[in-house]
Amino acid sequence: DAEKELKKIPFFVRGKARRNTEIFAAERGVHQIGIDTLYEAIIVFLGKLSQRELVAEQPQELARFVGIAN
Repeated sequence: DAEKELKKIPFFVRGKARRNTEIFAAERGVHQIGIDTLYEAIIVFLGKLSQRELVAEQPQELARFVGIAN
């Protein structure tokens, strides 16, 4: 269950992770978010990070995704 998996995310970034997953789902026309959608959102996001040439930017991108960076 996606809600159960979200609870594994630290509370201080959980809301941002939830919103980003909801945006990801809405962009794809998914009306009910399940665990597959949650994992797909994570995979797509991590894929974007792995495509970056500058490894130094990755922690900043991850921090922005979870809402702890400007």
